[in-house]
Amino acid sequence: MHEEYIGWVTPPEDPAALAQVIAAAAADAAGTEDKGRRAAVVASRYARQVALNADRHLMNRLLERQHAGHRESLKKAM
Repeated sequence: MHEEYIGWVTPPEDPAALAQVIAAAAADAAGTEDKGRRAAVVASRYARQVALNADRHLMNRLLERQHAGHRESLKKAM
Protein backbone atom coordinates (compact mmCIF):
# COMPACT_ATOMS: atom_id res chain seq x y z
CA MET A 1 0.00 0.00 0.00
CA HIS A 2 2.70 2.46 0.95
CA GLU A 3 4.66 2.04 -2.31
CA GLU A 4 1.74 3.42 -4.30
CA TYR A 5 1.09 6.29 -1.85
CA ILE A 6 -2.55 5.27 -1.54
CA GLY A 7 -2.91 5.01 2.21
CA TRP A 8 -1.32 5.37 5.62
CA VAL A 9 0.61 2.93 7.74
CA THR A 10 0.25 2.77 11.52
CA PRO A 11 1.64 0.32 14.04
CA PRO A 12 -0.83 -2.45 14.84
CA GLU A 13 -2.85 -2.08 18.02
CA ASP A 14 -1.78 1.54 18.54
CA PRO A 15 -4.96 3.60 18.88
CA ALA A 16 -3.05 6.84 19.44
CA ALA A 17 -1.13 6.41 16.16
CA LEU A 18 -4.36 5.56 14.35
CA ALA A 19 -6.07 8.65 15.77
CA GLN A 20 -3.13 10.76 14.64
CA VAL A 21 -3.32 9.40 11.09
CA ILE A 22 -7.07 9.94 10.95
CA ALA A 23 -6.64 13.52 12.12
CA ALA A 24 -3.90 14.12 9.52
CA ALA A 25 -6.09 12.64 6.74
CA ALA A 26 -9.04 14.81 7.81
CA ALA A 27 -6.84 17.92 7.86
CA ASP A 28 -5.53 17.25 4.34
CA ALA A 29 -8.68 16.74 2.28
CA ALA A 30 -6.91 17.32 -1.05
CA GLY A 31 -4.16 14.81 -0.22
CA THR A 32 -6.69 12.26 1.00
CA GLU A 33 -8.74 12.69 -2.18
CA ASP A 34 -5.58 12.25 -4.28
CA LYS A 35 -4.77 9.01 -2.44
CA GLY A 36 -8.31 7.81 -3.16
CA ARG A 37 -7.92 8.47 -6.88
CA ARG A 38 -4.61 6.62 -6.96
CA ALA A 39 -6.13 3.75 -4.97
CA ALA A 40 -8.91 3.39 -7.56
CA VAL A 41 -6.32 3.11 -10.35
CA VAL A 42 -4.33 0.50 -8.42
CA ALA A 43 -7.48 -1.46 -7.57
CA SER A 44 -8.55 -1.55 -11.21
CA ARG A 45 -5.20 -3.09 -12.18
CA TYR A 46 -5.58 -5.84 -9.62
CA ALA A 47 -9.23 -6.47 -10.49
CA ARG A 48 -8.31 -6.81 -14.17
CA GLN A 49 -5.44 -9.18 -13.34
CA VAL A 50 -7.68 -11.34 -11.16
CA ALA A 51 -10.27 -11.57 -13.94
CA LEU A 52 -7.63 -12.40 -16.55
CA ASN A 53 -6.17 -15.12 -14.34
CA ALA A 54 -9.63 -16.64 -13.80
CA ASP A 55 -10.31 -16.60 -17.55
CA ARG A 56 -6.92 -18.16 -18.26
CA HIS A 57 -7.56 -20.90 -15.71
CA LEU A 58 -10.98 -21.66 -17.24
CA MET A 59 -9.59 -21.75 -20.79
CA ASN A 60 -6.80 -24.10 -19.71
CA ARG A 61 -9.32 -26.45 -18.11
CA LEU A 62 -11.55 -26.43 -21.19
CA LEU A 63 -8.62 -27.02 -23.53
CA GLU A 64 -7.36 -29.86 -21.36
CA ARG A 65 -10.80 -31.52 -21.54
CA GLN A 66 -10.85 -31.06 -25.29
CA HIS A 67 -7.36 -32.59 -25.64
CA ALA A 68 -8.34 -35.48 -23.37
CA GLY A 69 -11.36 -36.16 -25.60
CA HIS A 70 -9.18 -36.18 -28.71
CA ARG A 71 -6.73 -38.59 -27.07
CA GLU A 72 -9.63 -40.95 -26.23
CA SER A 73 -10.90 -40.75 -29.82
CA LEU A 74 -7.45 -41.61 -31.15
CA LYS A 75 -7.15 -44.60 -28.79
CA LYS A 76 -10.52 -45.95 -29.95
CA ALA A 77 -9.59 -45.46 -33.61
CA MET A 78 -6.44 -47.56 -33.21
